[in-house]
Amino acid sequence: MNKIIFIGTHGVGKTTLLEDVRSHINTLAKFNINNLKDKIVFITETPREWQKLNKVNWREMDSEDYMCFQRAVFSYYHWALGLNNNIISDRGLPDIVAYTMHFINKTYYKNALPLDDLVHCATFDEDLNRMIGSLYDSEKYDVINGNLYEKKKTGAEVVHLGDVIPRPKLEPPPSTRPKHNKTFYFYKGKLDDLKDDQIIIQDILEYLLYKYKIVHKVIYRSDYNDIKNEILQSVDKW
Repeated sequence: MNKIIFIGTHGVGKTTLLEDVRSHINTLAKFNINNLKDKIVFITETPREWQKLNKVNWREMDSEDYMCFQRAVFSYYHWALGLNNNIISDRGLPDIVAYTMHFINKTYYKNALPLDDLVHCATFDEDLNRMIGSLYDSEKYDVINGNLYEKKKTGAEVVHLGDVIPRPKLEPPPSTRPKHNKTFYFYKGKLDDLKDDQIIIQDILEYLLYKYKIVHKVIYRSDYNDIKNEILQSVDKW
């Protein structure tokens, strides 16, 4: 199965690009040029829809409600992106981790705590580290004290994050999970166009992508048409 996942701070254009791709695919299907419409699941605007449905605003939530909301969003995406479908999503797990890290840092540390230290913070440590544990390739790496290490077949005591952090209840059993080909597009905004919160979240995402060795392609608004065509060419082979 193939997954295309846009990540980036809010307001940079992820959903706009996804909807443009979806519209183009639906047009092709309408004229029977291909059957891609039935091959792809689009995941878009889920957190915003949940907020509308429950008549809440994440900016107005207290600490407990915000973490409950992010846990729900994380569990949903962890489950949905693991389904046996071709998927294009305007949000990925790194986004949810980044927003959670930003909330904790802003609320409890006034944005003063370095990100490496934030990974180990005691406040909501279990939730944050469960999210972070989902980002790395568990077949290849171990995470020790928030740092990523190549797996080594030695007798040394190594605490494997996957063994100690509880997973979402909706996760498919490992024996039934299909092999997925994931393509991450990191949609970045230019600093002059972003507000303070957007800049911080973008910085956290960049930190997570490099710290946990997530292969990705950086794109900007100026790349819009090229990336759209690249994606359409890719999905045409699915």
